[in-house]
Amino acid sequence: MKKTYLLAPFICAALVAGCATVPPNELVNARFAYQQASEGQAKQLAPAELHTAQEALNLAEQSFKKDSDSQKTKDLAYVAQRKAQKAEALGAIAADKASKERADADFQKKQTAIVKQGKQDLSYSERQTADARAELDKQAAVQASKDKAIPRDSKPRSLKGDRTYETPKDGPPMSEPNSTNKLRSRQE
Repeated sequence: MKKTYLLAPFICAALVAGCATVPPNELVNARFAYQQASEGQAKQLAPAELHTAQEALNLAEQSFKKDSDSQKTKDLAYVAQRKAQKAEALGAIAADKASKERADADFQKKQTAIVKQGKQDLSYSERQTADARAELDKQAAVQASKDKAIPRDSKPRSLKGDRTYETPKDGPPMSEPNSTNKLRSRQE
């Protein structure tokens, strides 16, 4: 029993020493940045950059195991964090580029459909216009044939009141004789 009491302080000291090695903030940040990048779009769209970030993080972890509180560990962790952030950013850029390309393709497709519909509408309008012109030409031909059917030797007459007067070919229709004209004609 005395032996266990003597070993207990050494075991506790070893446990405390093992728990006392808290990673520096830079390494914690690097781990978190790599985790975000590996769960995001970088995994599929920027795998090479993500691999580079993983290698940098592994170097920082190895340095932490050798010397937990060294400046070299902090520097390597900082570099690993930045590489992970770069991988995440490149993944986002690649995703945005792919999204833009899809949007451009959709835009071109819609523009093509709009132009095609416009051409169809124009063709339809042109046919409608041609049909309307043909109908007008047909009506004009019918009217012309009706006009030809009326004899030319008959003189158009104008009716005023109950008297009929001839309309001269050149000039306005003759007016009805008034009383002053009748007096003049009697005096002559």
